[in-house]
Amino acid sequence: MGYLTLYYRCGALIHPISFLIESLRAGDHNVDTPIDCDMEGSCIEPFKRFYVIQHWVHDQFFITPKNKIYNDIALLKTDRSMEYSFSISPICLPSVISNLEAPKSGTIFTVGGWGHSETANFTSEKRLVDIVCVDDEKCRLRGDQSRICAGGELGKDSCEGDSGGSLARRTHYGWVIEGIVSYGTGCANEKPAAYARIRNFLDWISETVQKSWNEEINFVSGNNIRILKRIKNMATSAPKKA
Repeated sequence: MGYLTLYYRCGALIHPISFLIESLRAGDHNVDTPIDCDMEGSCIEPFKRFYVIQHWVHDQFFITPKNKIYNDIALLKTDRSMEYSFSISPICLPSVISNLEAPKSGTIFTVGGWGHSETANFTSEKRLVDIVCVDDEKCRLRGDQSRICAGGELGKDSCEGDSGGSLARRTHYGWVIEGIVSYGTGCANEKPAAYARIRNFLDWISETVQKSWNEEINFVSGNNIRILKRIKNMATSAPKKA
């Protein structure tokens, strides 16, 4: 009996502690070349492959008969931690930065991926484009706080194959993730697309990551647990400085 291997191409963003929100070729820019270099000869390290060992899909994820998607978010746990570098880095959740205002109409986002382009079904070189946050009414999302409406400018859009990638904004503190590529009507036309609003899922992300940590602790051997307790007791009983 033969076996059929299926591949699904999508984007993801890096969350610290070996989690991806939402393939997993970290650090790559052009998938057709082993090493990517710029015109001055500066090169980034070759891509690194990670394997998904566990995943969590939002328990209220669903698709309507009209192909509208709700709670379009998942967490993927990789087989090991990622070593950050110039080309591999995590992105901040909005909760990390205090007093960061929520995006509003006119906020500029950057979205990217290896999805469909105007010349090919999939592009081998990662592309980035700036798009603008628009009123929810333009995506028929009135009163829906789980999604963000963005884009609508001819020739600038995310497309099939970009799903799962980040809708990010640059701040004084660095890049912040505000949305996840979800769905739209066509690509690069004058119709904006809908993105999962990350702020609406911060509690779910935190609870899911914490649950994973708790499950891992249950596998720690008895000796290690005793060592951890001993260290904790030493810390609490240590004499205070005068």
